[in-house]
Amino acid sequence: SGIRPVITNGIMSPSFSLSRGTRQGSPLSPLIFALFLEPLAIALRECKKIRGVDLGQEEHKTFLYADDILLISTNPEQAVPAISSIIDSFSVISGYTINWSKSEAMPISKLCPPVMRSSWHFKWMPEGLTYLGIKLTPGLDNIMKVNISPVIQNIRSLLQNWVKINLSLLGRINLVKMIIAPKLQYFLHMLPIAVPHNLLKLYNTCVEGFVWAGKKPLFNRSKLYAAKESGGLALSKMVWYHYAFSLSQLVKIHNSSTDKPSWVGIEESLVAPSSLEAFLTQKGRPVPFKDPVLSFMQETWLRAHQYTNSSPYLTARASIWYNKKVLIGKKPVWWEAWARTGINQMGTYLGRLA
Repeated sequence: SGIRPVITNGIMSPSFSLSRGTRQGSPLSPLIFALFLEPLAIALRECKKIRGVDLGQEEHKTFLYADDILLISTNPEQAVPAISSIIDSFSVISGYTINWSKSEAMPISKLCPPVMRSSWHFKWMPEGLTYLGIKLTPGLDNIMKVNISPVIQNIRSLLQNWVKINLSLLGRINLVKMIIAPKLQYFLHMLPIAVPHNLLKLYNTCVEGFVWAGKKPLFNRSKLYAAKESGGLALSKMVWYHYAFSLSQLVKIHNSSTDKPSWVGIEESLVAPSSLEAFLTQKGRPVPFKDPVLSFMQETWLRAHQYTNSSPYLTARASIWYNKKVLIGKKPVWWEAWARTGINQMGTYLGRLA
């Protein structure tokens, strides 16, 4: 207890009473840290020497979560010295320092050749770097496999060791739901991309083998995954969790323009002139740039309607274009001139006619 001032940059603040700080786990603590780090984020975002990735009407170059900072640059030769200068200036003011030798960098294209990298003291990770527990790879083709395969192998090893433990059937199911399933669910939530079928099959084989203790199943596997209300045992089915995670994000497509997360704007720029909402029912349209995120969005939306025994093609929000229920000469329709005027969905079209 007592009264003390704080000296910042040689300036002494008014005195205030000392008391207890934030409690362990208090949400105020990360909020204060975020406010402390925001001047650095603003300086990085506003620096003209650092060029990020332009998608739609936005430039993306900084991603911050607590003290984990991820930067993207398309002009590393000019950007890296500018980044170093900004961080050094921030360190002098705040006392916050960065260990450059532990900082990782990943070249994504030929814009960052090996000759250029030799002058920078980063830990170079050409195969991919880890951010918030997710292994980011230069391309999206194998990002799910790179992240999921080690987890499933770890699960397989654990279950092989635990299979001899004397547990009841319900005990084994609860163990899977409380300990095993969450190991995979984090990656399924963070990566909105289809999981390779062989990896899901391997996971199911490991889990079901453990549940039955390596013995012959006592009943059909569908009952194992069915809800308790339907007479099942409610074992976690990963593909359903994956679809549920994706659906929880698709809801954000309908947010107001000021409340939409950045990823919505990115994906909308790829499907233009259609809206992202309309794209979900454009089954016959080639996926722009073979984007796996867009592909999985579409798969999730159609699967959700399949599970609920409903059709997504004749609703007010369904797309007019590439809609298998809207045919001329037995072929789906695509009139780009109409699409560019904003006529993309059934409801919009009917409204224009009215």
